[in-house]
Amino acid sequence: PHVNYVQVMAYDFHNKRRGFGPLLPQNKIEPIVNYAKRHVGSDKTVFLLPMYGYVWNRKTRRGLGSVSARTSEKQAARRDVQKRYDRGELRIETPDRVGYHQDERVWQNRLNLIEKLGINNIGGWRGSHATRKIYDTIANWKRR
Repeated sequence: PHVNYVQVMAYDFHNKRRGFGPLLPQNKIEPIVNYAKRHVGSDKTVFLLPMYGYVWNRKTRRGLGSVSARTSEKQAARRDVQKRYDRGELRIETPDRVGYHQDERVWQNRLNLIEKLGINNIGGWRGSHATRKIYDTIANWKRR
């Protein structure tokens, strides 16, 4: 009764100093949602998801910084990359870098899971880093 809503910032699980990993591993979503529902309620929970990626130096395993989904799309289009989905995020590897990225498939899978878990309010962190495809995915999900 004392708050209108609570924003659950569900990202930054990666570690800049110890090596590569997803910003939001898929297996973390359900426990976070369940915790929020227990302590806040699903009607007052706004689940915030990452709209950005993160890149590490392959050799040193040190973090290089966040990247936009547009930059991620350009990386994914290169011929010298390996791409796969790992723990719910797009992993892109070049000869010298490893990155975890968000795309419309990542968002669609997360939105489906969050909805199944009873959360209908979502948001994204670093909106300027998202692509039109990600925003379209969100808009289509909201129309259901």
